[in-house]
Amino acid sequence: MGKHAGDGVRARRTMRRMEIVPGAGVALAKVGESRDAVESRIGPPVHPGRRSKAVYATSPALVLTYTDDDRVEVVEIGYGGEEVFFEGVQLTFRFMDDVVRDLAAKGYRYEPTEKEIEAYIQSHTG
Repeated sequence: MGKHAGDGVRARRTMRRMEIVPGAGVALAKVGESRDAVESRIGPPVHPGRRSKAVYATSPALVLTYTDDDRVEVVEIGYGGEEVFFEGVQLTFRFMDDVVRDLAAKGYRYEPTEKEIEAYIQSHTG
């Protein structure tokens, strides 16, 4: 895998926009893919973490969780100043209300957290 370390550097330097593919992951790492396949594209992790979780120096950074048989189980995107998209909607560098509105236009709905509900109730009941 060391022979592919340059691939990770290339990915880190050129990838400025990352699109989330629902149920699949991102172009550099897809759910179900083997660790070897991922690392042949992006190089070894910069922070191996626990055996099941690894951080990669892509742009934006990827945090991948692997199953016991080294298959991608969860794909997380680290926020570090790059643009991140979901079904064409830009998630970063925008006001949350605009993001929620654009996602709603695509059929996604916002569901408030328990804390938000409690805060709303407290603010309206004195």
